[in-house]
Amino acid sequence: MAILKVWESPEGRSFEPFSFDTFVRRMKQRIDEGRYEEGDLKGLLRRQENVDLKRMVADVSETYSFLKNLTADERALSADQHKKEGARYEACRDAVREMDAVQEESASTEAKTMSI
Repeated sequence: MAILKVWESPEGRSFEPFSFDTFVRRMKQRIDEGRYEEGDLKGLLRRQENVDLKRMVADVSETYSFLKNLTADERALSADQHKKEGARYEACRDAVREMDAVQEESASTEAKTMSI
């Protein structure tokens, strides 16, 4: 789903093909250059939390590290800067929707079983 969002986003397609390592490097570079507004990020945290940009980058890097291992379809979509891979995008989006439906069905069945 993350790669589908990259494909949909003009920002995601405005640079070279998606690279997780480049993504993390750019975040770190922006910190070093003071390009993040900590006040803007403060609104994303609990009131008692402080902005720790290096920790945030480390957390994002760890949480989204699965993006280092893209499938062939995901690599093709992430490299598609001109939206020529519409059919591939639709197939991937349909696959994500099918997985969501299966997960919802499974959760529903589990909830019914627990209430019995």
